[in-house]
Amino acid sequence: MYHLHMNQRWILYSFLVITILVCSRINRIEKSSSGGGSGGVTKKKLRNNNKQPSELLRVYDFREGFEQPPHLTPLNVTHDLVPRQADGEEGGGLQTIDSTHLNGWIHTGSWLTIVDSNGSILVLKRGAHLVTCPNAWGLVGEHTLGDEAPIDTAKRGLREELGDEILNHIKSIQTLSEMPPFYFRDYGIANGNRIDRQVTYVWLIEMDQPGSKLPLHLDDEVADHKWLQPESLETWLQEGRHNLQTTGETGQRLCHETILTLWEFVMENYKKIKK
Repeated sequence: MYHLHMNQRWILYSFLVITILVCSRINRIEKSSSGGGSGGVTKKKLRNNNKQPSELLRVYDFREGFEQPPHLTPLNVTHDLVPRQADGEEGGGLQTIDSTHLNGWIHTGSWLTIVDSNGSILVLKRGAHLVTCPNAWGLVGEHTLGDEAPIDTAKRGLREELGDEILNHIKSIQTLSEMPPFYFRDYGIANGNRIDRQVTYVWLIEMDQPGSKLPLHLDDEVADHKWLQPESLETWLQEGRHNLQTTGETGQRLCHETILTLWEFVMENYKKIKK
């Protein structure tokens, strides 16, 4: 009675073969999706669900009774947001970047206004190979990982995007607004229905040397960089606003209207601090 009949052996063999084929298929799918896709994820970004908690994004809900505010509304993170629970489960408190954007979960991040000793602002051009906003100009930006403090996110963004040495040249660092604004964009079907709901800390980081003397080690996501005086940057934004009003698009420099409004928010607060 300990021997399997022929039919039983055949059923067991078939089951094992099917299991192996299914696992192989899943593995190929995971590998093919890890290199990018609609979310614009590159080698530096989070690619799978096997990350440690410190490498994932903490996601949130609005507190009970608090409705989603308009784009760029300042939020009190500790009062207006409640961390999601059940880490590791679907919809749990820690998620990959892709999962966060595909599900439209609230998260936090930072945008860095880096100013050299001559008062010029660093702007970076995104690589042509990136899925999201290729060839567009922007500031250094980072998602907050795990329970990372906002200031640590800013410093990590400097280190990862510009190199370790840049940290030795920070003269001062401060937020540009009392509370971080709520950034919202629905990218639509053309970008995999990604939704970005990020509470964004905007930072002013002043350096101790001119941009030409700072040791910048730009990563492979950056195609070019410039140091612009605030007046020149505002001209860019004015041109983008004019293009938007006349053509419905912001033009080649700026990715889209939502980024344009964040730039305008940054420059408005920068001018207030510098008065």
